[in-house]
Amino acid sequence: MTPIDASITKLKKSAQGGKLVAVIGTGVSMALTNGKFEALSWKGLVSNGFAYGVTKGKITEEQRKKWEPQLDSSDIDELVGAAEFMGRKLESPKGDLYARWLENVFKEVVPENREMANAIRTLHALAYPFVRSTTIRCWSGSPG
Repeated sequence: MTPIDASITKLKKSAQGGKLVAVIGTGVSMALTNGKFEALSWKGLVSNGFAYGVTKGKITEEQRKKWEPQLDSSDIDELVGAAEFMGRKLESPKGDLYARWLENVFKEVVPENREMANAIRTLHALAYPFVRSTTIRCWSGSPG
């Protein structure tokens, strides 16, 4: 048995035993859209938020430039710091500006990768617990 086969067998046993939780995030969102929406990646989403904040006058161009190294960093802590700054400027999580921005980002997104979409729906239909984004929640048919 190859290491991959062993891993798949272990995952199947975990799922059958109710010990599997799938964590579904930006990688799955990117795969569902065949990578066509950069804003579905964490870096893309945060960068998009900064651009939106600049157009709405909540983030200055100087501030955007100051945060650019963190946006381009491969260090997740730096990206999270930039995201927190951007979120505060857009009045996350309950502000109207923040809500309009997110609506703008996601309103045109539709899954193109049917195989991936069916896999997500299957997880939902089989009642496997999974942690997912709002986008995935809509595509899986899950109310919450």
